[in-house]
Amino acid sequence: MSHKNVKLVRKALNAYTRRDVEALRTLADPDMELDWSASRGWLADVYRGIDEALRFYEGYFEAFDLIEIKPDRFIVAGDSVVVPNVAHQRGRDGIEVSARSTLVFTVRNRKLIRICLYQEMEQALEAVGLTAEATPQPNVEIIKRAIDAFNRRDVDLIADLTTPDFEWFPALPGNVEGGGYRGREGIETYLGEIRDTWEELRLFGDEFRDLGEGVLVLGRAEGRGRGSGAPVAASHGFVAEFRGEKLSRVRTYLDHDDALRAAGLAE
Repeated sequence: MSHKNVKLVRKALNAYTRRDVEALRTLADPDMELDWSASRGWLADVYRGIDEALRFYEGYFEAFDLIEIKPDRFIVAGDSVVVPNVAHQRGRDGIEVSARSTLVFTVRNRKLIRICLYQEMEQALEAVGLTAEATPQPNVEIIKRAIDAFNRRDVDLIADLTTPDFEWFPALPGNVEGGGYRGREGIETYLGEIRDTWEELRLFGDEFRDLGEGVLVLGRAEGRGRGSGAPVAASHGFVAEFRGEKLSRVRTYLDHDDALRAAGLAE
């Protein structure tokens, strides 16, 4: 259920940014608790029950005419999702502020039962039984660099992160035998096909799971076709395999459930 929990959290963050109180009500358990006691602002308190939580949201929305939360990543820990983030806000007086914090969302029966604000990520991780030392994952960091390189069409960096016989199997294969791209030449070919087809195409990783010798990424793809100019947004997932400290194979999927099955984590 963890990938579904991340989806739920993303919906809640999007609803918060849209100031959609009714959507927030729909996503929350009636008995939810909103612990904002670590806040340095005037709304610092613990709000129990959906009605109190909604009053908190309404008070916050009244104070700011712009609120945007940008997650750094989503860390799954059992029924909880830890979200280090930066919040950008503009008050009614026009003053803009940015603040870094970590939110911990706890899910029960597909509803948010608790949201807790922490000023320090270490405190948030400790609250869900993790430690800062345990969260750095070299393979995950390599994948994040590879996603960034893909979004910038940086052939050199992708080649540096992969083995010479690297295999890349996109969810929508191009004009290559077997549907895969191999080695640096394959990388150049595939990125060239993307440039010809897409005016813009970016990948976003919302959930990363270290599989030992591989990494599962569940996220999304957003782009705009070169011919039509039509925007496209779709689920996107992939399973990356490693050999040593290099990527040796990536298989991508348009459905998160397919990616989970490929990783042996079907739920």
